[in-house]
Amino acid sequence: MQSIKNVFYIGHGPSSSHTIGPTNAVKYILETYQDIESIKVTLCGSLASTGKGHLTDYIIDKYLKGINHRIVFDARKKTKHPNTMIFETTLKSGVKKKDIIASIGGGAISISFHRWWRYFDK
Repeated sequence: MQSIKNVFYIGHGPSSSHTIGPTNAVKYILETYQDIESIKVTLCGSLASTGKGHLTDYIIDKYLKGINHRIVFDARKKTKHPNTMIFETTLKSGVKKKDIIASIGGGAISISFHRWWRYFDK
């Protein structure tokens, strides 16, 4: 059984999928890659359509402060989940990483989403 602390969160905007989920996605990227040179974050679907109004860009900027990054809004990109984020991370070694993370509600994210993404990405 989940605690109320697992169900109820206070976020920065009107939608946990638009702020808490992206916060958790950025934290995952920062924990996964230590020597980051730059990051491009593409917000797709609903995150692209309403992200500015729901503070998605604000929260990503806040957590990537001090790291060279840019945010792209692409509402037309076809994805399997309406709250998809594509992180293209360049490490200081020159290695490039691509992670696709879906904000699936209530602040939860799906990181394994990218395992089958490449097959459907056209």
